[in-house]
Amino acid sequence: MIGGNTEFEAEPVTEIQDLSALQQTQSRPANDFANDLRWLGEWYLSQCNGVWEHCYGIEISMIDNPGWKVLIDLTGTRYDGAYSTQNLERSDSATDWIRCRIADQRFEGFGDPSKLAELVSTFRNWIVGF
Repeated sequence: MIGGNTEFEAEPVTEIQDLSALQQTQSRPANDFANDLRWLGEWYLSQCNGVWEHCYGIEISMIDNPGWKVLIDLTGTRYDGAYSTQNLERSDSATDWIRCRIADQRFEGFGDPSKLAELVSTFRNWIVGF
């Protein structure tokens, strides 16, 4: 529990519904990026149990398209075994695109250089929704 917050403590999730619909109903302005990063840090901390953080975690890195890659392990979390029935994929041009999915027990998000905030927000919206 983080500061009395039980937001991360709940029953295991086995199915993730329509990710794009969830994102549309719970999206927040891009200026909330700092809050999303703070939330992501708290989510990460809530997973740390002396073992999980040594085997799993969060990876945010650049790709050569150019763009961003965000990988977040779900193994060992309440989302272990969850699957998504729909992926988020939007490509308006070669320089305006984003792709998110749940595969191999992790959130995988990729996007153009302007999409880092949206990638983190998409993960947050998905987690908060369940």
